[in-house]
Amino acid sequence: MFSNGSNGSTNEGMERRENERRFVNALKKKKMWAYERLYDEYSGIVGGIARSYLNIDDVEDVIQEVFIRVYNVLKVNLLFPPGFTG
Repeated sequence: MFSNGSNGSTNEGMERRENERRFVNALKKKKMWAYERLYDEYSGIVGGIARSYLNIDDVEDVIQEVFIRVYNVLKVNLLFPPGFTG
């Protein structure tokens, strides 16, 4: 049977969303592999943006600060989910 390829891209999109859902759930469960993936995938982007605005000596500090803040936000949101009023 012949396919026009549209079903393949739909399946790829669904698979990508499922992988991202697993990734986010792993971050919520504090899985080390998820934090490593987060850093590996996004530290270069964060560093590139920082380099365009800052002195090269400050870039590593900015990357570290960004990921510390992300970790703290994830930690707070896990302890006190949105809507928590206690």
